[in-house]
Amino acid sequence: MNELRMYVEQLFQNRVLTSDTIELKEEIYGNLIARYEDYVAQGLSHEEALRRTKESMTSIDDVMSGEEAMKNENLNANQNPNANVTEQMPIAVSQPGAAPPAGDPAPKRRKPWVITAAAAAVILVLICGVAIGMNIMPKQTQGQVPEATVTVDDTTVDDTAQDVQKTEAEAATVEQEPAEEQATEPATSTDDQTAEAKTSTTQKTTTSNTTTLRSMPRLTDDDGPRERQATEALADEVLNSPLSTLTKYASTKPSSADNRAAFVRALPLGDYVTASSFSNGTLAIDYSSVNHNIDGDAIDLALAYDVVAIMATYGDSVDTVKIELHESDDHSYDVDTYIFDRAMVEDMLASVSSNEYTKITGSMLESKNAWNKVFNNVATYRFFDNVTDYAELDY
Repeated sequence: MNELRMYVEQLFQNRVLTSDTIELKEEIYGNLIARYEDYVAQGLSHEEALRRTKESMTSIDDVMSGEEAMKNENLNANQNPNANVTEQMPIAVSQPGAAPPAGDPAPKRRKPWVITAAAAAVILVLICGVAIGMNIMPKQTQGQVPEATVTVDDTTVDDTAQDVQKTEAEAATVEQEPAEEQATEPATSTDDQTAEAKTSTTQKTTTSNTTTLRSMPRLTDDDGPRERQATEALADEVLNSPLSTLTKYASTKPSSADNRAAFVRALPLGDYVTASSFSNGTLAIDYSSVNHNIDGDAIDLALAYDVVAIMATYGDSVDTVKIELHESDDHSYDVDTYIFDRAMVEDMLASVSSNEYTKITGSMLESKNAWNKVFNNVATYRFFDNVTDYAELDY
């Protein structure tokens, strides 16, 4: 909720925003939301639950100092790897001719005849072994190599031949497959607690040299066939949204009404667009009568994808995307409003991508491979849930 979001922002207002502090901020916000919901579930009013939640976290100094202490401890451990190794006492080495330490019994010396008898026994055993080996080995004609006789079951030979033929056939089939179809699927990010518990949906797109998979969590909850069908339809629309839609309008301006209208209608949720406008760097879009059967996570994913796609396509011409969304079962005055500021969206994307993407630019559209890598970060639950939650206004 926005009241807790603003409260967390106040706690961090004098902090430098790095990937670590942003991640810590989102973790604290999530904990406060959970605490607030627990208070409400216990029967407390909204005001009382909010007050107690804020009192549970009045400062982040202790948290930040704890984080810093942990980092210093890890740093010291890395710099002094032998700091905790138990010091071993030096082992005394006896010098030749030195007397044994006092109190220790003098080593016993074996008698010479015992040593001689043992050596003779060893030699006798070796001689017997050589003689037995010479009698067992077959006599061979000098200069000739003996033929090895091996009895093999006919059935085994036939089975082996069939296995060899099958292996050769499989190898030939693999050689005929395109290299792009043999590429290994990259590991899917597991940043999101919710996404980890849901089945992943993937789509393969290929280029001449590489194969990149689009991946995202399956968003359908089993709340009935209507919701499942509507949610899967929108999720598939996002998953299969082509790069060509973006590159087609990359050379246009958001101020061109016809091109802008055609562009936003070609994006996911475009069937519900009723109006769009552009003024002073802000592109506004109205979505009306959105199917209420669509799961909220799917709507958040579509909005997050559309915003990043718009900012990448139009570049610095668009600083802000304002969205007003009305669902089909809501009153005409019940409208959800979102304000996506470019700096906020870029910070969120930098956090989930480990600073691989700190700016949203047209370079993301250079190839399918490049855009699919961006897509895989946008489609993480951690990104699309946080960015839409942060952008949504709470009236």
